[in-house]
Amino acid sequence: MNGQNRVVAGLGLPPEWAEALAAAVFSQESIGLVVFDADLRVIAANTTAELFQHTSVRSGDSAETVFTTFGLEAAIPLLRQALAADTPIIGRQPFAAREPNGGLLLLRVALFRVPPRGGTALGLLVTLNDVTEEAHAATRSALLHEASTAIGASLNVTKTAQQLADLVLP
Repeated sequence: MNGQNRVVAGLGLPPEWAEALAAAVFSQESIGLVVFDADLRVIAANTTAELFQHTSVRSGDSAETVFTTFGLEAAIPLLRQALAADTPIIGRQPFAAREPNGGLLLLRVALFRVPPRGGTALGLLVTLNDVTEEAHAATRSALLHEASTAIGASLNVTKTAQQLADLVLP
């Protein structure tokens, strides 16, 4: 088989496409990507992602170190579970995380097992998606919905003002 007809196994892509695709994915800035080997050590990360601007994720770092950096200790047990799973573990509920500069984030974490070539899995691809603004928007929307159904049911200005105060103030 000559070099022009080679494809990357499982993808059906010529090697130059696979390399270009990997470069494109790892250079995007919207989602944090970390690839761990089977020992859960970093082998690649898109450190250009906005998520990683205030920290460094280096090749060889342990998954525990990376996840602890973001305050994601609660997600660490999912890593071993994902290595053994046949299906991805996609976080439906965001994890509260902290930026190294002290800010708070909500991160949706998804873990994808890298299929084995024989016995054990090669490792994991982990995506970290900052959904902080999305969650704040949902909270604001829920508050507005609650306000629209609870406030102004009467024409009494005093009662309406009290309902508004009760809703907005804890």
